[in-house]
Amino acid sequence: MLPEPPGVSIVMPAYNAQRFIGAAIESVLAQTHTHWQLIVVDDASDDGTAGLLRAFQQRDPRVHYERMSSNQGVVAARNRALELAQGRYVAFLDSDDLWEPTKLARQVAFMEQSGTLVSYADYLRVDEAGHILSRVRSPARVGYADMLKSNQIGNLTGIFLRSALADLRFESVRHEDYLFWLRALARVGQARATPSDEPLAHYRTSAGSLSANKLRAAGWQWRIYREALGLSYTRSAYLFTCYALAAVRKRRSLRGMFQ
Repeated sequence: MLPEPPGVSIVMPAYNAQRFIGAAIESVLAQTHTHWQLIVVDDASDDGTAGLLRAFQQRDPRVHYERMSSNQGVVAARNRALELAQGRYVAFLDSDDLWEPTKLARQVAFMEQSGTLVSYADYLRVDEAGHILSRVRSPARVGYADMLKSNQIGNLTGIFLRSALADLRFESVRHEDYLFWLRALARVGQARATPSDEPLAHYRTSAGSLSANKLRAAGWQWRIYREALGLSYTRSAYLFTCYALAAVRKRRSLRGMFQ
C-alpha cells in the first residue's frame, strides 16, 4: 500500500541560514496539525546550514532535505520545492520566519469548511532578536484588483489548494512572492483570510535586507506592472500611485498601534 500523501506541503528555501533556520523548523515541528511534509531546498549554502538540515531530517522523517548543486537563487529553490510537493495544500515559510503552533490547523480547517482555494492571515513583524515591531492585519477578502493596488498576502501566511494551482511557479523577478500571489488570484478570483484573533506567524525583518531599500523596492514594483504584467504606462502609473499611498497608510497605522 502506498503511503498517504501529506495534508500540507511546506516550502522552505534556505541559503546560509544557520542562524535562524533551527527556530523556523522547530515552529513547524510544534504545529498542532501534524500531517505535513517540510521540503527544505538548500541553495548551495556554504555555512553550517547543511549539517543542521541533515540532523532535522534524521530526527523527523517529515522533513525532506534537498541541496542544489549550485547557488541559483530563491526562485529556483522555491520552484524545486513546489515540484516535490505532494500535499493537498501548499504553504510557505522562509528560513528566518516563524509560525504559531495553530497556524496550519486553523488554516486547513477553515479552507476545508469554506471551500476556500487560497488563504492568508495576520502576522507580526519582528526584529532579528524577535522583538515585536508591528502587527500586519489582513483584509477579510482580497481579489486580483485589490492586490494590484497593495500587497495583501504575507507569503509566510499564504496557503493554497494544490490541485487549483498545481502548475503555478515563481518567476525570476524581484518581489517574486507578490507576483506569485497576483498570478494565483488571477486564476482563482479571490482569497480569504483565515479567521483568528491572534496573528499566526512572525516575519523577521533585517535592516540589511534587500526589501529594506524602499527606492529599490519601488523600482521592482514598477517593473512588475510594466514588464511582468505588460500594463500600459498610464495604468502602471495609476496602480503604482495606489500602491505607494497604501504603503504610507499601512506604515502610519502600524506606528500608531505601537506608540
